[in-house]
Amino acid sequence: MDRKHRDLLRKNRLALVQDLEAIQLSNYLFQEKCFSENDLDSVRAQPTRRAQAEKLLDILPRRGPHSFDVFCHALANTDGQGYLVDLLKTNESTATGN
Repeated sequence: MDRKHRDLLRKNRLALVQDLEAIQLSNYLFQEKCFSENDLDSVRAQPTRRAQAEKLLDILPRRGPHSFDVFCHALANTDGQGYLVDLLKTNESTATGN
């Protein structure tokens, strides 16, 4: 994952942790071969929805160069989470000066 994408995830971590549906997203990330079965199990093993979201955000940056794009696609294609993509994209263009 690019440094700018890691920085975006860090900058928006509180909003993401608050609203992310980690189980739904981790299933999508697994389906798209971005997450391993162990990653999926690690997210599911967390006791709360918030802890699951934190675990997903901890694992995601280590999942390769395309993981941010797959994550955004997952957000856009899961119920009620598309606005998080808008949040990330808005902050991305602000951060890069576009």
